[in-house]
Amino acid sequence: MINLELETLYYNDKKDRGQYDLNGLSMKELQDRDQLRLLEVYKLLKESKVDKREIWNCHYLALLLQHGQDPSDFKLAHNYAKMAVDMGSRVTKWLYAATLDRYLLSIGKKQKFGTQFIVKGSKMKLAPYDKGLSENKTSK
Repeated sequence: MINLELETLYYNDKKDRGQYDLNGLSMKELQDRDQLRLLEVYKLLKESKVDKREIWNCHYLALLLQHGQDPSDFKLAHNYAKMAVDMGSRVTKWLYAATLDRYLLSIGKKQKFGTQFIVKGSKMKLAPYDKGLSENKTSK
């Protein structure tokens, strides 16, 4: 069964990102809200209130944990994205790639799928990625 608290956190996260994109929220405000959501996510998990056999719960957890602060958050996000994909979620496939890339970058490695960018001033640049992955796939 879909956890409604988790679903609400997920949609609030998406809403906040929309406001940020429209300059309605500062990066600091967004990060503060992400941290509050993360605390709620971990509370729900600790209290075993999330059915991890539900595909949408896994998708929601992956997205919310992706907006965490450290490698353990990103690794857990990736685990939940993998669970959702393994259960048949098509919409989670990009999130599967993004959570892995974010995790790899957070531990000092190159990303695999090229989903993450570095922002310097007003410019965005693709974060370092493993170019061998795409070359290997095209040569097969």
